[in-house]
Amino acid sequence: MASHTDTLNHQYTPEEVARHNKPDDLWIIIEDKVYDVTEWLKHHPGGQRPLLCMSGQDATAAFHGFHSKKVFNEQLPFFQIGVLHKEEDVIVDEFRDMQHKMEKEGLLQTGYGWYARVTTLLMMLYATTLWGLLSFKEDLVVLSLWVALLGMFWQQLAFCGHDYVHNSAGKWRLGNRLGSL
Repeated sequence: MASHTDTLNHQYTPEEVARHNKPDDLWIIIEDKVYDVTEWLKHHPGGQRPLLCMSGQDATAAFHGFHSKKVFNEQLPFFQIGVLHKEEDVIVDEFRDMQHKMEKEGLLQTGYGWYARVTTLLMMLYATTLWGLLSFKEDLVVLSLWVALLGMFWQQLAFCGHDYVHNSAGKWRLGNRLGSL
């Protein structure tokens, strides 16, 4: 009988992993480790679509874009079934080395002060726009300019909410929900 360590060291080729790309048999690759996430599919907080879209593929970039180190270190290991046996890919290896270096230097850390400043500026823009809309409602040309400014406010607010969720996904769920509003 194979030990758990033997199972974790079992090598799979990218072609083998690619065959496991269905909802009832779903494997992914993250940082050259192979994970069977079939049972996790129905419990995934982001819904089934992200896992299905990455099924049978290397999901490293997508995973790190939406999950914290805590998820990587504490939850993901339960699903590992082996490692990837692959030909050397210099570009991917260099990219991952650069990503790890940037992580160690703190360059990939979320700066929450930035969100506080942007939120303050957006609220000031909103208040100014409301003042303009209420103060100049008789002049159609001036009112049109205030309406355009209001449109810019909503666009920037959507960008800020989008970025907030990407930069904090998985760290504090209630905060993610509130920040995206």
